[in-house]
Amino acid sequence: MTVFSDQPNRLPQAPLRLLELVRAGIGTGAPDVRSFEGLDAAAWQELLDLSIRQGVIALAYDGAMTLPAGLHPPKQVRLPWALHVESVERRSQHQAEVAGEIARLLAAENIPALQFKGASLARFYPTPSHRESGDIDLYLFGHAARAEQLLLQAGATKYEMSHERHLIVVYKGVPIELHHHFIDEDKSESRELEQNLQEFAQGIYGEPPAGKFLLPPPDFDALFVMIHTMGHFIRLEIVLRQLCDLACLWKACGSEIDRNAYVERFERAGYAPLSDALTALCVRYLGLAPDQAPSHAENRPLEERILHELFFPVARKNCNSWIGIIQYKFLRLKGLAWRYRLAGHNYPRRVWKAALRFFRHPIAAAKL
Repeated sequence: MTVFSDQPNRLPQAPLRLLELVRAGIGTGAPDVRSFEGLDAAAWQELLDLSIRQGVIALAYDGAMTLPAGLHPPKQVRLPWALHVESVERRSQHQAEVAGEIARLLAAENIPALQFKGASLARFYPTPSHRESGDIDLYLFGHAARAEQLLLQAGATKYEMSHERHLIVVYKGVPIELHHHFIDEDKSESRELEQNLQEFAQGIYGEPPAGKFLLPPPDFDALFVMIHTMGHFIRLEIVLRQLCDLACLWKACGSEIDRNAYVERFERAGYAPLSDALTALCVRYLGLAPDQAPSHAENRPLEERILHELFFPVARKNCNSWIGIIQYKFLRLKGLAWRYRLAGHNYPRRVWKAALRFFRHPIAAAKL
């Protein structure tokens, strides 16, 4: 059992202010104006830089614009920030255009495709184009290899390191993940969760509108987004954007989700402590109303440790040499040990798989 100190990891003011801005940006609460009185350009620049690292630059900008005009960021920060937001919007528009092309290409060959996570979650946000996304994720109902062939013929390029869960191609600058299945954990409990997701996906199997992909039902999104967020936290890192996905999803669709079944699935899988902590963070810091959230137990020491490591990762990638990259990988794996124990995963096996992946695909692995 992992034991957590009762002493909270106190966050500095900048992350706390960012949480307030993001809460306003996703429409779940207003920022406390007292937190922003007297901020100088350096303090606002720190918030801008932090929002970039956390994948919420447009959401934080939206929140900042809800402040009284006299408390807005100064011009020398506000203008570059606005340009970043425009870039996010252009990227979102480009991804939507690429998605439409791919949807029509696959439909012409009678290949069904379900779009999930990433860009598909933008529909739950007040301003969908302000949810940052780097790729398009598609589940192909057993036709991933055929879809890859079609995209390669259409001009896509194959990514060096695909994954046992999916193939990856890059089409017009956008990475496209073509999924065989949804999760790839070895625990039998995780295989049950995969089966649940497959059943939800099969339930909406059919022909989508022209130029569109199939979209999953709320029960699928709730289950998958939490599984995916937990997986990132256990194996890599999470950023604030992923908590925003949870908060916006439950705010938009909470009444349509079978909450009892949702909670029971994570309890059976042994993931309830972690899923509860992530839900509690959405309620406490992102303004998700308790009656919109699934039932969850509170564990403040665990919640605060997760939040602290979200803003201050156990290892930060800032190296240009192979020695530095290996050192970063080692420190990150070492720092993840407690997370694997929390989830009941096999930590030595994870270390072994990470080493194999690095030596089989060193260039691609170095980018992760």
